[in-house]
Amino acid sequence: MQRITLEELKHILYHAFRDHLTMKDIENIIINEEESLNENSGNCQTEFEERLPGKSWDKSSAPL
Repeated sequence: MQRITLEELKHILYHAFRDHLTMKDIENIIINEEESLNENSGNCQTEFEERLPGKSWDKSSAPL
């Protein structure tokens, strides 16, 4: 996976949508998305299956 900086992302979006959005619009979208992700991150629940040492994994019971 390739990583880019926030500034690079802003410039990519600006050049792709400059006919429709200003740089300020793009910054506001990014800020709103970050706030939304931060608000929702506390609501995430991680599900995991406990495996006991020495127990083998049964492929027939694996979720699809």
